[in-house]
Amino acid sequence: MKDWWNVLDSVIVLASIVLTVIELIPDIQSVKYLQVSAVLRLFRLFFTFRKTNEFRRIHRKLRKSNASQDFSVETAYERILDLLGLFLLEPWVKSNPALVSEVEWCIEAISSNTLYEAVLTIKRESQTLKQSDLVNLVKIYSSTPRPESRAPGPPHRTNTLSPDKDQLIDLKSDLSESVLACLGQVDSCNFDVFALKEVTEDNELLTLMHSLFARADLYELAEVHAGNFDRFVRVVQAGYHPENSYHNATHAADVTQATHYFLGTCGVEVYLGLSPLELAGSYIAAAIHDYDHPGVNNGYLVSTRAELALRYNDRSVLESHHVASAFALSQQPDKDIFVSLEREDYRHVRELIIEMVLNTDIAQHFSMLTKFRAKYIDSHSAKPDDKLLVMSLLLHAADISNPGRPWRLCEHWVNLVMQEFWAQGDKERSRGLPVTYMMDREATNVEKSQVGFIDVIVSPVFLSFREILPKFEGCCQALQTNKDLWAARISEPDDSSRTKEVPA
Repeated sequence: MKDWWNVLDSVIVLASIVLTVIELIPDIQSVKYLQVSAVLRLFRLFFTFRKTNEFRRIHRKLRKSNASQDFSVETAYERILDLLGLFLLEPWVKSNPALVSEVEWCIEAISSNTLYEAVLTIKRESQTLKQSDLVNLVKIYSSTPRPESRAPGPPHRTNTLSPDKDQLIDLKSDLSESVLACLGQVDSCNFDVFALKEVTEDNELLTLMHSLFARADLYELAEVHAGNFDRFVRVVQAGYHPENSYHNATHAADVTQATHYFLGTCGVEVYLGLSPLELAGSYIAAAIHDYDHPGVNNGYLVSTRAELALRYNDRSVLESHHVASAFALSQQPDKDIFVSLEREDYRHVRELIIEMVLNTDIAQHFSMLTKFRAKYIDSHSAKPDDKLLVMSLLLHAADISNPGRPWRLCEHWVNLVMQEFWAQGDKERSRGLPVTYMMDREATNVEKSQVGFIDVIVSPVFLSFREILPKFEGCCQALQTNKDLWAARISEPDDSSRTKEVPA
């Protein structure tokens, strides 16, 4: 009905039917009706002739197109933009300015490659957080998605070494009662990594990794060489800078335990059907995710034109450094934890570790969360068919999981991270650089920033996981409890000593 010729043809057909019915009525015998019916039949012949010519023209065009090219190639990106452009040409769309504006926004978002960036909509005025704080949080945790890297397969690897049985840890005889008591909470969100650090004399990461691998029998099932694994983890632990108040080996151990908790207690391992090698890769990714962290963030390295920023072209600088340095370490013969793996297994676990660590870049937060929700929640489909996406979001969740710990641990972690943030802010001020949001020790409201961090960043991740795995409920409850405690402090008199120094 978009073509007026078709409209006219339809009217004539209806009129012809009416006249035919009239002619069949016995009491009506009019020459006038017969003459009109004949004229309408002439019009029908004209329209039939016209349509026949139109079909022949389309057929000739199609044959000519097929003769010159048997196929065409276009990306889904191009096709979507073409379809949206055609949609805008529809008369009923043109008459709706609001809809036109929304469609044009969609076209702009797709064509500018900002499809997964966060769009902040403030529905109501927050009593505890200013709009500027919300905007700053979203800016920090959102950027244009970068192309996903894929590592080439390694050269053929031979099984020249078998697991060193003498290096396998015996949980019952090799660990003291105090260490075993700390590890007894390893399946709980109440796990106290600071207590483990104390009883292991600063070997918290090494002890935890050996414990997790031993209890899951990953030395055997994942073909991880135990002797090389021990040497590898010792160097990784030593590669974390103890002078960093937050990004140190204790944080790495805490993230590793959180990853284990999400995988086991919360059910992600079963949900995804992880293999022993994938489980081992997940623990390794967590352990190395901040390896050799300098104590400043990517923005600082880029702003100061640091060597790392130049090496990795300003893109996920620290994350690229962490994972590349760890794999370089594993190339040393006595630290090659993957020496027993076949080529395809090595390629698979390497891809898993790389994706997980690179996606701990806070700039990927909204992009990754949006993809996860679109695939597993908004589509009402819970098919675990994208392990890389789920495992990447899982490690990111573990990396920001401090607000999901018991209050005393949550508060302690905040004190530690703020000390590191403020140290960077001091460096930025001394170099004449703009001081990054939350890194100005004189202007940062810690309580408000934590309420915003939980509301805008952490809760959406855990609530999303809870929609497919109800056992995440415990984390969500802890988040709400800690948020309420931070919010209650906002109205308290300012106590600068509470956050200016780390408690002993």
